[in-house]
Amino acid sequence: MKLIQALLISIALFISSLSHASTLDEIMKTGVLRSRNNP
Repeated sequence: MKLIQALLISIALFISSLSHASTLDEIMKTGVLRSRNNP
């Protein structure tokens, strides 16, 4: 269950990052930072 929840969260973060970030670099940075803050 937690695996599915983690996947949904990462997908949601990726989509929100796409809508806010203009470059792939920014998307990767925000994704890494958020996943480090939420282990």
